[in-house]
Amino acid sequence: MKQICVLLSVLLVVVSSCPDGGFNCTSGECLPARLVCNFKKDCEDGSDELFCGSCDFEHHSCGWNSSSRTASYRWRRQMANITSVPGLDHSTGNASGHVMHVAGEEGHISSTAYLEYFVDNLAALGCQISFWYYLYNNSSSSSSSLNLNMIRSPPIPELLHISKSKTDGWEKATALIGNQPGGYKLEFSFKPPYKVAIDVMLDDVMFENCAEGDVPAGSHQLSCDFEEDTCSWYHDRTASLLWRRENGAYSKPTGKGYFMLISAKNNLNISSAARLISFPRPEGHVTCVSFLYHIFGNSIGSLKFITKLSGEEETVVWMRSGTQGNKWRFADLTFDSGKPIQFIIEAVVGGTQGSIAIDDLKVYSETDSCPAERECTFQGSLCGMLPRPFANSSWSRSMGGVEACHRLRPSHRSHSGDRTRLLPECPAVEPACWVQSCGDDCSDGAHPC
Repeated sequence: MKQICVLLSVLLVVVSSCPDGGFNCTSGECLPARLVCNFKKDCEDGSDELFCGSCDFEHHSCGWNSSSRTASYRWRRQMANITSVPGLDHSTGNASGHVMHVAGEEGHISSTAYLEYFVDNLAALGCQISFWYYLYNNSSSSSSSLNLNMIRSPPIPELLHISKSKTDGWEKATALIGNQPGGYKLEFSFKPPYKVAIDVMLDDVMFENCAEGDVPAGSHQLSCDFEEDTCSWYHDRTASLLWRRENGAYSKPTGKGYFMLISAKNNLNISSAARLISFPRPEGHVTCVSFLYHIFGNSIGSLKFITKLSGEEETVVWMRSGTQGNKWRFADLTFDSGKPIQFIIEAVVGGTQGSIAIDDLKVYSETDSCPAERECTFQGSLCGMLPRPFANSSWSRSMGGVEACHRLRPSHRSHSGDRTRLLPECPAVEPACWVQSCGDDCSDGAHPC
């Protein structure tokens, strides 16, 4: 504790020597205060990230503090040889290495040890926390509970739950944080079984891929059936709602399995939206996207597929609103972009009854052959159709808002969507087409064939 206080005192003295409340690196340079604990070492010596959560516990606790309700049962920074097993820390492999430790003999039925860290800054989309842990139980097979929670408002489900009696050596765990706005607390909690002594140790806690511009490895894996996880689709933690990975509400077209879902509830704000976001793809690396969707309920909102080109605003390129029947349907989208492109799948609750689900996302690169579009909305192309030579009228695909030309179905309200001057019959699962035959004045709108 004395060492931590001395280090903090030194930092406070150094900070005060910079103008405008800036941070003075121990190497001498000044930084704006906003760069401290931004998950990136901006000081040459990394002193701006010294007390910012990532920690091997060799010299101090890096901002992690015990917040246990009892004085005796708590996390302590100690040497690894405080117990004979494992006897070595993970960072250095030495008995003299340091860990965060809860002694098993101090627990009882109401004991829970808490270790917390406050996060002030917004993290990147793929931000995650990893750590190594060791559980030692010499006398029982009873399982203990090691949890990692994010304490914020509104509350969210626990990030990680580990339930086991012991580990076979040091084991690693990882939990996704995402682009969570700052102002929350991360909290490790450990609760042992009643009257069973289990020691727990933590070491090498690390924030990974959290700095602005960080891109996790494997972020190109956008084709996803959601059977194991969400692949490289990340929850937008700044949104008011999160997608849930489910496996029972609806039968998938391909049989049983997992999909992504939001459900409208009476106590849910109808403007609540959930968003899955990809990292930007290099220009020319994505040409088409297909997925299944299920939108059903008497009072349900909308599903949108949104693109964001580098340096530009978000654009809704596909949307379905209101119930689409109790069945899975498909969507095929084609893109031809000369800029890096980012994808966003957004579901808006919109009402108090119903649900929206997606599944079997497929993203095709330029080296793949795109499947034929099963429904043509003319958002990205003419879907392989060609104008008939020497016809009296010619085809053209043009931009226009719904105010100028109501060329879309009522559920497809893109204000910058493409349209055709003449529209042939377009094959779909349930054969249907929408036609608009007009000159420059399209005020009459589109009509079913």
